[in-house]
Amino acid sequence: MRKIPIVFLTAVLLSLSALHCGGGSSPAKIAEEFIRRASLGELEAAEELVSEKNLAYFRESREESGDVRLSEGEKEDVLANLAKMKFTAGEGTDASVTVYVTHDDYPMQRHTMAMVREDGAWKVDLENSSLITSARASAQEKTCMAQMRTVLSASNIFAAANDGRYPVSWGELVGEYLEEKPSCSLDGGEYLVEWHADAPPSISCPNHGSPESNVP
Repeated sequence: MRKIPIVFLTAVLLSLSALHCGGGSSPAKIAEEFIRRASLGELEAAEELVSEKNLAYFRESREESGDVRLSEGEKEDVLANLAKMKFTAGEGTDASVTVYVTHDDYPMQRHTMAMVREDGAWKVDLENSSLITSARASAQEKTCMAQMRTVLSASNIFAAANDGRYPVSWGELVGEYLEEKPSCSLDGGEYLVEWHADAPPSISCPNHGSPESNVP
């Protein structure tokens, strides 16, 4: 299933009828509305649907995300994708319900969104929603891989400017070829690097492994 993170979303869902977010709205409708608002980049509005205990988590994610600005092409792409998502309430109680999220293109895969009732209204429990946590983990992995590929690209540029000699330390890259020494986007851990003067460095992340060694 194509992952849809809360703050790494870069597209728009087809306009829906206005939803009233009070106690009369179903858990499935609130879950869908949260994804719609997050997809639109309406993070302040999306925050209204977040459980009180998850507000710090959500705000941290908002800071990581920054402003979401969508091109018309991006809007059209995700419009088509999110229109295929189905939100169905499963087992639960008056205080909490699991909403199952499926995708028409991947019928064998199913994610969940945990919903809790607060002050008579259904809210999203982000940290117990697999749709959210798996999407965030996927985005962190992609960011980590991109950073390691940037290191390899910077090493190739360094070699081109130094008669084929590759860097043998971070000190030779940071400042001129890299703005700063990168670290894993998951936990800030250091990358494992083997420097070679006659070849690009070997780089890997303890959490996410190694990127392709060939960087154009």
